[in-house]
Amino acid sequence: VCTPSPSTGCAPNLACTIFREGSGLMRYFTDCAGPVGTGRQGAACVDDTDCAAGFGCADPGTGLQCLSWCRVASPSCPVGTACLGFGAIVSGVEWGLCG
Repeated sequence: VCTPSPSTGCAPNLACTIFREGSGLMRYFTDCAGPVGTGRQGAACVDDTDCAAGFGCADPGTGLQCLSWCRVASPSCPVGTACLGFGAIVSGVEWGLCG
């Protein structure tokens, strides 16, 4: 089991990322994935591999960017951003991205 923010529980050069089952119950889960990029908050990306550990690639409405993972109930996002939840609940914790 790993934690997206801070990215812990993974081997070097891997980042903890949130995934969703492709069929069945469509549950969310965390797993280690790589390679890990260097993009941080607001950096352009094509997918998660462009982003540093602790960041995911998503479109907050202005194009794909690396955004910091956050806990919706107790976010710690950069100034000027908010934790945007998308229903990803893993082990009772709702995760979002700072956008």
